[in-house]
Amino acid sequence: MLGHQALRVRARSPQSPKPDPVRLEPSIIGGAGIKRGYVHGESDKTASAPKSDPVHPTELLATIYHAFGIDPETIVYNHLNQPRELVKAKAVTKLFA
Repeated sequence: MLGHQALRVRARSPQSPKPDPVRLEPSIIGGAGIKRGYVHGESDKTASAPKSDPVHPTELLATIYHAFGIDPETIVYNHLNQPRELVKAKAVTKLFA
């Protein structure tokens, strides 16, 4: 998996000096049954926001667990022996062949 986590900003308009954070972080994943050459989602015309099929980082993590054969909804216990979900998200199964 390859992700890009640098903070990019773009100006809203010439009248607004305050930058607008970009809400798009592209990632490349492969192997573990992921479809070859598959492009998931689409960005807007300025490549700053998702236009279709956005994936939250927790969904990406759930997808990675799924690829490893780990159920993302597995209950784990913290240091206080309290039950917690491994990830509070569903895997993006459309990525798999």
